[in-house]
Amino acid sequence: MNKLSLSFFLLAFTLQAEEYNFDISSYEKPDYEIDGYIELFHTHSRLNTNSALYNLFLSTSNPVSVNNQYSAELQLSGVYRFSKNQVHFQYSAESQHSDISDTYNDSLFYQFYYTNNQFNNFTIDIGKRIQKWGKGYAWNPVGFIERKKDPDDPELSREGYLMLTGDYVQSYNQSLKTISIMPVILPVTNDINKHFSVEEDTNFAVKAYLLYRNIDIDFMFLSKGSKAARLGFDFSANLSSSFEIHGEYAYIKDENLIQLDNQSQLISQHKNVIQSLLGFRYLTENEITWIGEYYHNGSGYSKQQLEEFFKLAENDFQTSPQLLSLTQQASASGYGNINPGKDYLYLSVSKKEPFDLVYFNLRTSSIMNIHDSSYSLTPELIYSGFNNSEIRLRTSFLQGNKYSEFAEKPNDWKFDFRFRYYF
Repeated sequence: MNKLSLSFFLLAFTLQAEEYNFDISSYEKPDYEIDGYIELFHTHSRLNTNSALYNLFLSTSNPVSVNNQYSAELQLSGVYRFSKNQVHFQYSAESQHSDISDTYNDSLFYQFYYTNNQFNNFTIDIGKRIQKWGKGYAWNPVGFIERKKDPDDPELSREGYLMLTGDYVQSYNQSLKTISIMPVILPVTNDINKHFSVEEDTNFAVKAYLLYRNIDIDFMFLSKGSKAARLGFDFSANLSSSFEIHGEYAYIKDENLIQLDNQSQLISQHKNVIQSLLGFRYLTENEITWIGEYYHNGSGYSKQQLEEFFKLAENDFQTSPQLLSLTQQASASGYGNINPGKDYLYLSVSKKEPFDLVYFNLRTSSIMNIHDSSYSLTPELIYSGFNNSEIRLRTSFLQGNKYSEFAEKPNDWKFDFRFRYYF
């Protein structure tokens, strides 16, 4: 090699070394991270003054036909890292006012917990934490230690519970790729986790996770304590790059069910209950996402039982005040749940940039009570063309025959406007 060729070789090597210089410090996580959003929200609702639940909750206390609700919320999330430890938090502060209620101000930590990573493959968390068990989008029958989702808006943040958890993870280079075990201790007292159950006790739960080939599988168990003992499993599998199926199954032993008898009196009975879910997610070639789910709620009420409750809620409570307390107790015992029936269908269809409209997302979702054929229909449009901002326009319609679930809700239809600024 002559001197000129050698010079070019050394120059090229030097430039390449400078171009691909690897600085590991630039890839290290910072000591702390904070993000969040500010949200402004307005809902205009047309109330169904002929519905049973309007008669129960609004006809005597605040008989209006239209309700406007305004709210402002600040939500912050963050993590602080030191040594092999972390502190995580999610904080929310909200102010809300509506035509039918007084101004409401609240601030709380959805989660605030400490993580210790000192041990190999084993993590310990202690504090208030949000758990998300299950594969379902609208419902989670195996969500044993979490607050229930709102199927009408399942992506909303939910408050966690105070608990102690561990998490052991082991990976393998074979068909069984990953296994993890998460034990949980969740106490309930008058001051701690009182919304988990009215029964004070120390609750023990465990979740075992398996990744076998391309199938996610979880097994869950909650011991008898503040709630009835229950066990379950879920799975999620990709049948192709665009088609996924998922499911959940939960068995609840000796669940306490409260219902109205033939004399319109509340009775309690204990039964073994099964709750299950089966769903899919499919992405078409033209980027339309379909999500469908069937949900069976073994502790729910039949069509006839819901009709009896709605008829009871139609009474004139000014002339029959003794029935008001009974109806309110029935509502609080389960009849007033978001979806109190036995079987439901959920369908969501979404499209990014429909009709080549840049920064727009269009989605329509629907929930139907299979037994009474009543349903909700919720189309929404999201615009994200502003820097770090999002605008959502959303409307919801409720349809059904007399004494069906969605026909007897207080709202007839509503329109939502939401503005979020992320930082």
